[in-house]
Amino acid sequence: MNELVVHIPEIAIGVTGSLIAGYLTAVFQFRKRYKQQYETALALFYLEIGKAIDEANDELAVVNSNNRTIKSNARAVVAIRNSFRGSFYNLAAILNSELDRLEEEIVRLEENPDDLEQYEKIRETLTVLKKTWPGKKPLIETELRSLLAKLGFREI
Repeated sequence: MNELVVHIPEIAIGVTGSLIAGYLTAVFQFRKRYKQQYETALALFYLEIGKAIDEANDELAVVNSNNRTIKSNARAVVAIRNSFRGSFYNLAAILNSELDRLEEEIVRLEENPDDLEQYEKIRETLTVLKKTWPGKKPLIETELRSLLAKLGFREI
C-alpha cells in the first residue's frame, strides 16, 4: 500500500501530461483546419470567376461557337459576381451613411481648419455613430456570415 502512495504523484504527473498533450494536439489540429478553410474561402471567389472566364474564353476559341453560347457564358461570369455583390452592397450600405458623412466633414475641415461649425458637425456625426453603432453589429455580423458562407467558409 505504501508503495502505491509513493507513486501517486508520478501517476498524477503522467496523467496530467497526457491530458495537456491531448489538449494541445486538438488545439493545433483545430487551428490547422481553420486556417485551411480560411485560405480556401479567400481563394474561392477569385477561382470561381476565373474558371467561368476561362470557360467563356475557351468557347470563343471554337470556330463554330454561336452567339447564344457566348452570351450564356458571359452571363455565367456576371452571375457569379452578382451572387457575391448583394452581400458587398448590403455590408457597404450598413457601413456607409454616417461614415461617409463623417469622411466628407473631415475633408471639409481639412480644407478650412478654422471653420468652427465644421467641428460641431463632426461632433454631431460622432454622437450619432455612437448611438447607432451598437444596432449595426448584428446586421454587420449577418452580412459577413452570409458572405463567408458564399465563400464556402463554415464555422468549426
